[in-house]
Amino acid sequence: MTAVLSTLDERLDKRVRDSRDELVATVEGLVACVTLARVPGDPAGDEEKLQRILAKRLEAIGAEVDLWEPEAVPADHPLFPGGIEFKGRPQLVARIPGTGGGRSMLVNGHIDVVSAEAEQWSHDPFKVWQQDGLLYGRGVLDMKGGIATLLTA
Repeated sequence: MTAVLSTLDERLDKRVRDSRDELVATVEGLVACVTLARVPGDPAGDEEKLQRILAKRLEAIGAEVDLWEPEAVPADHPLFPGGIEFKGRPQLVARIPGTGGGRSMLVNGHIDVVSAEAEQWSHDPFKVWQQDGLLYGRGVLDMKGGIATLLTA
């Protein structure tokens, strides 16, 4: 069965396909930022660097960007045992105003990735490599590739 794409879907699909080099470069830049999911007390990695890369790209396409560090969540918080420290881990929200009175769309993503023990990888996990037309590297699938695709689209 062949999927039927709307005109907008077709335009987005063409834009992503025509922008493959840009998309791959964006994924490479995001994967190169080490943003491992941390346990309480671990120092920040490249979270701020990555968020600033995203903020710059979003501003370039006309987004209103808010980048900030929330206050720490205390260790005794019932929903976050051990608490959460945001020092060096800014959060980012961006808004691209629409041009009409239609409905809004929300896209969401995360920049942390699970650990990457180098001995378990045949390549540097923080350097993207391509094989058989596919991209590989820590976070390509979850979720830095998705964020790069959202930016490109």
